[in-house]
Amino acid sequence: MGERPAAIAGNWGAWSSWSECSRSCGAGVATAERRCDNPEPRNGGAYCTGQRKRFRICNTNDCPTDTPSLRAVQCSSFDHKPFKGVLDPTWSPVLYEGTYFALQGGPGPHLVPRAL
Repeated sequence: MGERPAAIAGNWGAWSSWSECSRSCGAGVATAERRCDNPEPRNGGAYCTGQRKRFRICNTNDCPTDTPSLRAVQCSSFDHKPFKGVLDPTWSPVLYEGTYFALQGGPGPHLVPRAL
């Protein structure tokens, strides 16, 4: 019978470069990642412990006054995607009694407030 191969514990590789910032103004987030591949764990060796991903705040400068808010940008990313029978809805944030709601817009009585 042969010998069992030795366990090799994993170790973190180098951090990636920082990603592009998620926003051009008004505070976004950039990320960097690393992999447990220096070496990869083998033969029952331990997996890496610690952070796989890290984050930093970026582009904290104020946005021009005519720039859509973050909530408006998030809502509009779902525009024109069919939703509950509405074939071409548009979404926009609405402040209602001090709380933000998203409205699923479209033709007819399909406006449905939903707390964010």
